Amino acid sequence: GVFDPATLAVSTVDIFWGVYKYEGGVLLPSGMVVFVPYYADKVGVFDASTDTFRTVDISATESANHKYSGGVLLPNGNVLFVPLHSHKVGLFDPETDAFTAVDISAFISHLDKYRGGVLAPSGKVVFVPFKANNIGVFDPATNVFSVVDISATISHYAKYVGGVLLPSGKIAFAPNSAVQVGLFDPANNTFSLVGAPISREGGYTYYGGVLMPSGKVVFVPMHADDVGLFDPGSAEPAYTVSGGVP
Repeated sequence: GVFDPATLAVSTVDIFWGVYKYEGGVLLPSGMVVFVPYYADKVGVFDASTDTFRTVDISATESANHKYSGGVLLPNGNVLFVPLHSHKVGLFDPETDAFTAVDISAFISHLDKYRGGVLAPSGKVVFVPFKANNIGVFDPATNVFSVVDISATISHYAKYVGGVLLPSGKIAFAPNSAVQVGLFDPANNTFSLVGAPISREGGYTYYGGVLMPSGKVVFVPMHADDVGLFDPGSAEPAYTVSGGVP
């Protein structure tokens, strides 16, 4: 679907048949958008200037279902795919259509690892823990992967989905079934829980977040009946909810 905010018009561009194709998209400097493969065995590339769509087959390298969840544009122009069920970090070069993968199974081998990634000021990419009991850290300059164990602080099922880089350089994780916002400092690899506990029966509260010009973070409601607002600038990090969602 293509939405024009100037006219509020919505249009569609036909692609291939299938379900659960992609999970996330990354805008390139060229104006094209790379779609992150979820069930699809091919990377999607959409040219918004011509409304054309093409694919790049990656099945020879990665063919698992639930492959990746979210993508990150790297400083070198490549796109990183965050592993969910895949045991490999995906790297896609939109200039050459080359796809490579970096095996991380020596560090983490279970499913539902991470949902979402954030480019840290250092150039490393932070993977947001979903069912993983660690935060993943990938250095695209060296293709080295490491983890930061957080099991002593939180071991909740389906913890977070999506993260937001704050002006401070810290990263806020959007609570999915976790009951507090996660705050990670990539400068010293420290993790903490902040804000008032969220009481939400059944969990799956929010799904990603967006940094506002004010410095606050808006959390996107999944099962929640409200929009989450996180203020990382207050002396005591504040978590509030605002507005009803029908």
